Amino acid sequence: MEKEDILYEDPDFKIVYHEKLPEEHWLLLPRSGTSYLFSRGILKDLALTPRPDLERRLNTVNSIIVSDLKSFGLSVDSLGLAMAQAYIEKEKQHEKFMGHSISA
Repeated sequence: MEKEDILYEDPDFKIVYHEKLPEEHWLLLPRSGTSYLFSRGILKDLALTPRPDLERRLNTVNSIIVSDLKSFGLSVDSLGLAMAQAYIEKEKQHEKFMGHSISA
């Protein structure tokens, strides 16, 4: 996997583009080897979901993510932060590709 394919990476989470479908993304939990596929629009949706609603929204997307996070000692909040950072990186890459820059 090339660096450009990675949107976010830390010891607990790795979020990458799907290898064949760039609008879909993989969420990988490196310590457990678990992965989840997010279809088009889910990364943005989760990144923009208000913190109090995130657990409910995650359960809607995939009913086992929250229980898996808890069983691996990970929090919904930390995943929410990872999703937000991945979405920011995706937007930066898109702006760069389009020839624009995102102002901070």
